[in-house]
Amino acid sequence: MSSYSISPKLKSNRVFILQKSELEKRFDPQFYINRIKIKNSVKLSTLVKVKGGKRIQLGKYYSEIPTDFQYLRVSDMKKFGLINWDGLKYIPEDVYIFLERYKVEKGDVIISIAGTVGKTALIEKDFKNTILTENCAILEIRDKSKLLPKYLHILLELSTSKRQIELGFIQTTIPKLGFDKIEQLQLPAIPFLDKQIEIIGLYDKSFAQKQKNQAEAQKLLASIDDYLLKELEITLPTPPENTLKNRMFKITFNKVTGQRIDPNFHKQIYTDIINAIKKVPNQTLSKLIQFSNETWDQQSIFEDEFPYIEISEIDISTGLVNKIIETEKANSPSRAKMIVRFGDILVSTTRPSRGAISFYNQSTEISIASTGFAVLREVSKIKVLPEYLWFVLRNKICLIQMEQRSSGGNYPAIAQEELGNILIPVPPLSKQKEIANHITGIRQQAQQLKDKTKELLKKASEEIEKILLT
Repeated sequence: MSSYSISPKLKSNRVFILQKSELEKRFDPQFYINRIKIKNSVKLSTLVKVKGGKRIQLGKYYSEIPTDFQYLRVSDMKKFGLINWDGLKYIPEDVYIFLERYKVEKGDVIISIAGTVGKTALIEKDFKNTILTENCAILEIRDKSKLLPKYLHILLELSTSKRQIELGFIQTTIPKLGFDKIEQLQLPAIPFLDKQIEIIGLYDKSFAQKQKNQAEAQKLLASIDDYLLKELEITLPTPPENTLKNRMFKITFNKVTGQRIDPNFHKQIYTDIINAIKKVPNQTLSKLIQFSNETWDQQSIFEDEFPYIEISEIDISTGLVNKIIETEKANSPSRAKMIVRFGDILVSTTRPSRGAISFYNQSTEISIASTGFAVLREVSKIKVLPEYLWFVLRNKICLIQMEQRSSGGNYPAIAQEELGNILIPVPPLSKQKEIANHITGIRQQAQQLKDKTKELLKKASEEIEKILLT
């Protein structure tokens, strides 16, 4: 067998030879093509016990009022091992008592094993009475005198660990990572505690700088709203206190005739905002743009593949597209989708007040967007500059109007007709250009901070991996 060779007619990157002795209880070729090899490695199973979380029992639900008991879900786990503790759901006491043995403790390391696989987090605080979802597992360290929880978390964040996790989970409709695959993870040999503490120090230093840079970038982006309103000379009303008295109001019949009659639409706060905008030159959105309904059918219009934009990939804080995928990887590729051209503005019609609004200025002239977008095109440059319009649409004066005109209860959406009715402040073109240039400058400063942070974390990660893997 060792003398067997592959025919030169076959592509070397698509076929390989594997000895029987090299098999590791798996037969999927992808695992062996990209197999991670770590010198002097140790199996995770020798370091931890893997325990599962638990789902809320059938017929039971979250509590609608705060209690002393909470439930930790995968969605509560954020980047860099952070947990959004303020976002945890409350559960009733009887649910907690039934699930108590699945609670997390300070010092536990957890990993997501279903849906979004491979998220990791360290329970650094003593949050009592918190149950872990069945979509996560707890890695309970066998001997904390030899392995620090934070060091274990750092090991799981290494690129070598992430790659093993990618190769380990089952590629189904809902990706899943089995306990056996977790236990088989290969980690660098565990050093003495003083070395672990040194590595943790390097990690904490880079993470602290990352937090500082991120806060400065967020502060810059947050200043855009106030700057824009000041330049437009628009003063927004102060929202009333959320009391029963303020939630009740009367309106005359003639004011709702020919309009929507749902109470939310006629809240005083919305009326006050509209009146504030009317004090400056303005136009409805439909007078400034046209809604493009140009769709794409993969089978009949284009032979080539084009970038595909999902609503979930719009960065709410910046309006930029985080990731563009190829149409062949998009869900239901044969389904007609919206064509996006250079200069178009994309507005999410689902939960529009969240601000998933993007300006398409990619180098690729044409992209395909999810049908959950409204595509704003043919902006009249005589009345409004496209970049200025994008910044205004992302401002609270427009987001609040979108909130007002949305419908659908828990899953609000806005129709194109309603979107076209929102009021847009339209100062002279010279003022629009001044505003657009200033905001662009602020955004560039924020992006430079983010790029600096990304490079900092990359270097810190490379330094840690160099120490651990050599």
